[in-house]
Parts: sequence; C-alpha cells; structure tokens
Amino acid sequence: MWLNRLEYKFGRYRIRNLSRYLVIGQVILFLVYTALPRFFYLNMYFPLVRSDLARGKIWELVTVLFTPATYSPINFLLSAYFLYFIGQALEQVWGDFRFNVFILLSWLAAVISCLITGVGTMGYLPVVLFIAFALYYPDQRLLLFFVIPIPARYLGLGAGLMLVYYLLRDPFYGKINLLLACAVLFVFFGKGLVQHIRDEINNYKRRQAWKNANNRWR
Repeated sequence: MWLNRLEYKFGRYRIRNLSRYLVIGQVILFLVYTALPRFFYLNMYFPLVRSDLARGKIWELVTVLFTPATYSPINFLLSAYFLYFIGQALEQVWGDFRFNVFILLSWLAAVISCLITGVGTMGYLPVVLFIAFALYYPDQRLLLFFVIPIPARYLGLGAGLMLVYYLLRDPFYGKINLLLACAVLFVFFGKGLVQHIRDEINNYKRRQAWKNANNRWR
C-alpha cells in the first residue's frame, strides 16, 4: 500500500497528537471572533480566499487549518469535542503519521478548491473524519444528544446523508470543497470503502427481511 511505503520513508516526520493542536487552534480563532469580531471579519472571515492570497494574506494558508466549522458557542463546543474525540481515536488506529497525512491531504484539497473556485475551506473535515471513525468502529455506541446510545455505523450513515444534503444545498465553491474532502476519504479507503458500504446495506436488508419474516409468524 502506498501509505506503508510513505510511512517507511518519512514516518519520522510527524506531529504527535495533531488533533489536540487543531482543537487548540480552533479555540484561539473562536476567542478572537468572540472578542474582536470586526478584526476577525476584516482579516479572516473566509478560511482561504484566492483574492486575499493575491493581496498577500498568506497566513490564510495556516488559519484554514484552524477555522471553526461554526461560531455558535454551543455548536462550537460540540464540534471541537467531537473533533478531539474522533481525532484521538483515529490517531490510535492509524498512528500519528497517517493521521498527519490525512490532514495534509485535506488541507491540499482546500487549497485546490481555493485555486479553482476562489474559496477553500476545511469545514467538512469533522464530518469526513466521523465517517472514517464509523468505518473503523462501526459497533462503538455513541450517545446521540448525550442521551440515546446509537452504534457508530448508523451515525456514520447519517453523516453521509448530511454530506449529500450539503452537496445539494451549498454553492459551487462548497460543492467543490465537499467533493475534494470526500476524495481524500476515498484515497485512504479506496475500494474498501465502497465494499464496506455495500456490506452495511446488505446487512441492513438481511436484518429487515429477518424481522419481517418473524413478524409474519406472530
């Protein structure tokens, strides 16, 4: 696998606990937004803007990594918590280097989208990471609304449907950002992702057929 070869050659070049630094960066930008909204809007309203780069705002190449997906306080806390939780879990199963590669490819996807459409964002990263988490831990039960325990496979399916909704709703630059973010997921999982989705669908159909068959005998 290409990741194995890449890790063999460059595995020592990695940032440990990268998800922790991503969350810390998001907290800092969120506090800047809360304390200095005018400064925030004037300097970093969009995560990555082609015209801003042309005017010399090259720091957006860094801030795009830490731009929060939302600026609602409650939603931000939930988003930051899940980013940290999911990031830590994926770092354990992937290792630091592979998680670094995933984030790097997601950053490159945002840069490419910026060059194509004029705007680049990594706002879809938490959803894409959650789908990756659901693929590795399908039976892990998570508390929906911190109350209802649901296996990660179903929440991952919900996250996939959410991406489809975003794809239909978002403007052109959002669609390109989303498609490139999903492309990173396919780069990591490839055919295994498609096969996994097929297996989950078939398993669901079998469970439903079994329930229907049992209901007939009641």
